[in-house]
Amino acid sequence: MIRSSLLSRCFIFVALLLAACTPSPTAFPTAGVTVQAFPNVEISTPSATPTETAAPAPTDTPTLEATATPTDTPLPTDTPVPPTLTNTTLAPQPIQPTATKRIVVTNPPRPKATNTAAPPSAGPITFRAVQFVRAVPDPARPPDGSLDTLSVEFAGSRPPFTLKHDGQAVTTNPNGDGKFENAGVNYTFIYFTIAKTCGGQLVGTVTVAGGDGQTFTHDYFIANAPCS
Repeated sequence: MIRSSLLSRCFIFVALLLAACTPSPTAFPTAGVTVQAFPNVEISTPSATPTETAAPAPTDTPTLEATATPTDTPLPTDTPVPPTLTNTTLAPQPIQPTATKRIVVTNPPRPKATNTAAPPSAGPITFRAVQFVRAVPDPARPPDGSLDTLSVEFAGSRPPFTLKHDGQAVTTNPNGDGKFENAGVNYTFIYFTIAKTCGGQLVGTVTVAGGDGQTFTHDYFIANAPCS
C-alpha cells in the first residue's frame, strides 16, 4: 500500500513537470490542425496520512500463558491426614513407692548349741613355790616404795584360775602365764604384783582357786627383793 502511494505521487510530479515545460501556442494555425485533448488524469490524494498499524502476530505462534501454581492441593478423601506434631511438656510424675515384700518368720532358726564342756581337771591342785621375779621403784611411794612381781607355781586343777594375796584379790591371767615340766610333773605358773619396799624380805600368803573348784592357800618367804 505504501508503494502504490509513492508511485501515484511520482506520476503526479512527472505530469506537472511536463505541463510546465510545454510552451503555450501563440498564433498557432488552427486550420487543418487537429487538437488532441490531453488525457484526463485523475489524481486521487488520500485525505489523511495513512497510519501504520502493527502487523498482528502470526496465528501459528503459540502464546505462553502463565499458569497459577496451586498453593493448597486438596487431598483425596480416602487419604488419611497426617497428625499435627505439637510440643507438649509432660508434667513430672510422682515416683510411686515400691512395695516391699515382708517375710514373716514364725519360727526363727536358733543357733546350734556348741560343745563348751570344760577341759578335764589335771588332777589334785598342789602348791609348789612362790618365786621372786623383779622389783622396781614405785614413783607414787618415794623413796623406798617398790612394785614387786612374783610368780606362784602349782600343779593340777584347770583354768580359769583366780588368785588372792593376803586375802585380797589380785588381777591375773585366768588361763595362767605359762607351763613347765619338772621331774615328770606339769606345773602352771601365774604372775602377780604387790606393793612392797625395795630390798629386805618378802613374806605373805597366796591363795589359788581352779576352775574345777579346787583351791589351796600357802605361805611363802623370800629372803631378799632388791629394786632394779
